[in-house]
Amino acid sequence: MSSGLLHAQSRELVSTDVAQRYGLERVWFTQVRVNPGRGRIRDIRLHVSGTRAQTISEVVTDQGRKYVYSERHLNAFGEPMGVEGAAKKAAERVELLKADGIAARVEQHVVPDITVYATTDQGMVHALDGETGQTIWASAVGESQYPTSAAAVSEELVAVVNGQTLSVLDARTGAVIEERRISGAPATGAAIIDRTVYVPMLNGQIKAFTFAEKASRWPVIYRSRGAIRFQPTVAGRRVVWPTDLGIISAILAQRPGIRYRLELNEGIAGPLLYSPPQQVLCVTSSGYLYSFDPRNGDVQWRFNTGDETGEPAAIVGETVYVFTRWSGMYAVSAAKGEIEWSAPLAAKFVAATRDNVFATTRNGQLIILDAKTGQVRTQIPTDESNMLFANNQTDRIYVGTHSGVLQCFREIGADWPTIHVPGFEEAAEKPGAKAKEEGTAPEKPVDPFRDPGAVDGAQPRTPAENPFGAAAPDTGKAERKQEPPAKSENPFD
Repeated sequence: MSSGLLHAQSRELVSTDVAQRYGLERVWFTQVRVNPGRGRIRDIRLHVSGTRAQTISEVVTDQGRKYVYSERHLNAFGEPMGVEGAAKKAAERVELLKADGIAARVEQHVVPDITVYATTDQGMVHALDGETGQTIWASAVGESQYPTSAAAVSEELVAVVNGQTLSVLDARTGAVIEERRISGAPATGAAIIDRTVYVPMLNGQIKAFTFAEKASRWPVIYRSRGAIRFQPTVAGRRVVWPTDLGIISAILAQRPGIRYRLELNEGIAGPLLYSPPQQVLCVTSSGYLYSFDPRNGDVQWRFNTGDETGEPAAIVGETVYVFTRWSGMYAVSAAKGEIEWSAPLAAKFVAATRDNVFATTRNGQLIILDAKTGQVRTQIPTDESNMLFANNQTDRIYVGTHSGVLQCFREIGADWPTIHVPGFEEAAEKPGAKAKEEGTAPEKPVDPFRDPGAVDGAQPRTPAENPFGAAAPDTGKAERKQEPPAKSENPFD
């Protein structure tokens, strides 16, 4: 690596000394494969595996010294030692320390596989170990001159749209499994359930391509009203997405037709957010935060910020964080939609731990908030050119630059990641389960606000609106609609 590149990295990254002054430590930093002259990071996605994990036996002495034995470490025969082998090694270490007069204990941790997927604007997909920063694989897809979408990730597959080509890769190796041509204009990144990839189109269609033996190469098409601007969201066995008309549509994997439509009739501020097992969150550009049931579209509650919004929500544990354009951030109860606290300086969510919430200000500075009160604990000086990626799945903080430098921070002493959505894969509904909405559709659309005083009680909007005022008027309809079966695309159309 040239001294010039090292110097550039030192200017762009948060230094170790600065991080330590604010209770953080740098876990790793690396360089994503980007053309230094022209390439830029397009998107960062984090995937916490629900099926792959390692059990670690950690020996901790009274003096704080630590010895780590993973089931994936190799034994004398070059084979993984397994859970029992790691535990045995840890017990042997405790006995050796005891013989030297040092007291020690064994702590066991189950750590899921955490993978960071970076896509660049030149068609490179780079998979990194989220805890070590080591490269797992890097693959090029499509043509560098065509736009590349954010990656869609499942346990088995990674899907990326480059121009009008859908590339499906093996999540473990990065090998390209298959590429398919997409007719029409893809809108954004796809979504994956099992071995079916759902590609959103600008005209409001979702094209579902299945990559399995004996599966048709023609996509199944689902139609929605309006143009799609944001990546669809996987919610259990469903895919949900909004359009620019403020209409949210939902489909059930391997079932024909739109299951329901939720009509909010106002602009949507970003991708929908799934909170397992039965909650999807949606932020509208006019300042409402909605919570609805992904099975049937019933609105559970809504919260009115009293301000414009331009960012999607984030959720950690039982708290939803919603950001406004001028009033800062609100922490809202996920169960009831009631305000917990507000932080006027916060503009974007970055990450959260048990005690702290990390966010950025409107000028890009990183701030640390008290997770219980929202009070600003401190502000960390950061370069405005840095990219701070939102992570509501773990307690890690990922900072990068457009030129491909990427680093990870954690709170000092947080050796093992805290997972904010434990068991989310298990919480997902099983294939073949009968959906609640699959019965006879109601004769009239369901009114999502049939109990107008239930939650936030927002008044008709005015510029100086009190977000904690009286009941809000009806602003939308939730329509359960069983449409005719979706049709496969005719390539000769």
